[in-house]
Amino acid sequence: MTSKKIITEISKLDGWKWHKGSELRFGPPIKGEKIIKRGWHLGKRVRETLPAYLTDRNAVIMVINKQNKMVQFAIDNLIHDKLYPNQPTICATAHQLCEALLRVLDKWKE
Repeated sequence: MTSKKIITEISKLDGWKWHKGSELRFGPPIKGEKIIKRGWHLGKRVRETLPAYLTDRNAVIMVINKQNKMVQFAIDNLIHDKLYPNQPTICATAHQLCEALLRVLDKWKE
């Protein structure tokens, strides 16, 4: 998977949603009309860039902690037993954790 696709999938798991933005018309907006900014939305927060999931281990750990215990256990097993057999999970990089999370959830594409 490309870095952009990995970040997109992880951000969706983290609760972010992509909005293309509202079409701006000539003249003032109609009363009560919501103007949605282009970007990633999490509630009322809007960001043009997302957390650095591929390099920030803490950001990925927070997403993993949102998953159920079975997924967390499967990630640990996948990293330790198959992906990186000589490396304990605690030493895994952010990118390795992202890959393991997406593989466990069947969202990884070769």
